[in-house]
Order: sequence, then structure tokens, then C-alpha cells
Amino acid sequence: MEAVGYGVRVASAGTTTARTIYIVQFCLIILAPVFMAGIIYVVFGRIVFHVVPPHARTVRFLWVPGKADQKRTSVDGN
Repeated sequence: MEAVGYGVRVASAGTTTARTIYIVQFCLIILAPVFMAGIIYVVFGRIVFHVVPPHARTVRFLWVPGKADQKRTSVDGN
């Protein structure tokens, strides 16, 4: 999708006044990473569903702590 957007961008370089071509290439280049992140999120969820046993699928087990959480847990000793 992103490659198609860049291809349309190359095509739009010849006609700088064509607004439709610009909108198409802009949307394809901007939306491609959004769809990719969504696909990764869905695939991760399905991997967890099929690999992790049901009793181990808890928020505490699957939570990836941020930097603030890591500092707090190291200070608290939890």
C-alpha cells in the first residue's frame, strides 16, 4: 500500500496541479502504517489466543510495562 502510494507520488510529480492524484498518494502513504499496526495487533492477539493456555491469559501476565511502571516497580520492590 505504501509502495503504491510512492508510485502514485512519482506519477503526480509530472502533474503538480492534479489534486485527486495528490490526495490518493497522500492517503496511501499516511494510512499504510496505520493498517500495518492494526494487522500486527490482531495477529498478536491470535497468537496469544492459540499459544498461551487459558488460565495464563491474564492482564498481569500479558502487560508490557512502560518506563514509568518499571521505575516504580524497581523502587517498590514488587
